Amino acid sequence: MRAARPPLLILLCLVPLLSPASARPARAAADPPAFPAAFARLDAFVEREMRRQRIPGVSLALTDRDRLLRVKTYGFANLDAKTPLTPAHLLEIGSITKSFTSIALLQMRDEGRFDPKVPVTTYLPWFSIESSFEPITPHDLMTATTSCRRSTRRWLCAIASWGRHPGPTSAIRTSATRS
Repeated sequence: MRAARPPLLILLCLVPLLSPASARPARAAADPPAFPAAFARLDAFVEREMRRQRIPGVSLALTDRDRLLRVKTYGFANLDAKTPLTPAHLLEIGSITKSFTSIALLQMRDEGRFDPKVPVTTYLPWFSIESSFEPITPHDLMTATTSCRRSTRRWLCAIASWGRHPGPTSAIRTSATRS
């Protein structure tokens, strides 16, 4: 069985990273009446682009500043088995998390809560790399200029993004709980 690996990944999402609003629980308020029509147009667009670009599966999450508005999956998780893609499937998202992490850190910088030019050990005191060079800064990590091995950068950036220390071999998983 081969897993679905689209030649071009469509990632449509609005993610309010590290926003105070993201910590609030979902509102009980009803969705605006225009949502069903907008969702129908979005569904048509995604399905059309999937056919046009021969994309086997797409997982889409839409949020506003306060809550998750919609989770929708299209297509297949496994083409050979014709296994439908569901919100519970874990997908590779490539390098886009670097952008999310950098945006979130720069928002924190604008709020005065983060300095990308200080040694990374200011924020991650357990982190150490033996080197005769200057200490690694968050700026170095965000611009991939650290000369760290790729696997080290991957889990370090994941830690900075999610604020926990899973170790270099642990998976960081998230899944949508609302469909």
